[in-house]
Amino acid sequence: SISSSCESLDERRSYNNYLPPPSNYSNQSVPFTPSTSLIEQVINGLNEETTNLARNISYSDSTSDDDEVNLYEMRVPIGKTYDTSDISVQLEGPKILIHCHTIEPTDKRGNYRKHELKTELLVPDIVDDETIAAYLTEDGDLIVEGKYHSWAWKEIKKKRRIEQE
Repeated sequence: SISSSCESLDERRSYNNYLPPPSNYSNQSVPFTPSTSLIEQVINGLNEETTNLARNISYSDSTSDDDEVNLYEMRVPIGKTYDTSDISVQLEGPKILIHCHTIEPTDKRGNYRKHELKTELLVPDIVDDETIAAYLTEDGDLIVEGKYHSWAWKEIKKKRRIEQE
């Protein structure tokens, strides 16, 4: 039985050295002060680019010559209620057990709202159990992915080529 916690895409796949090119404002007569909405737009744009870049880089070791990705992916929409520390992902035999649990205070008197989600996914035999990982997206989707066994991946690529012809 393998047990692990979920990681955020931002935590595992972020690149702090990714910065926009410096701009030259020295010839302006009025100092530039960006608005809050502009700053948020720039940060959101950079976060999206960083996530896409990180995702592409992480797939580089699993791509073949014809740019196909050796990756089996399952998505579970769990919502934005849970943080990565609230999620448990366990592999037990052919099943992945997902348990999400959080307690949200509703007022100062000690009242709270409890959120809990339990579900399980079946992992096909063609997926290598040792490569399974789970990630939480900003949209509230839990992505569980793993690479195909090499023998299965060869057959999948062969079948795709036949379908394309």
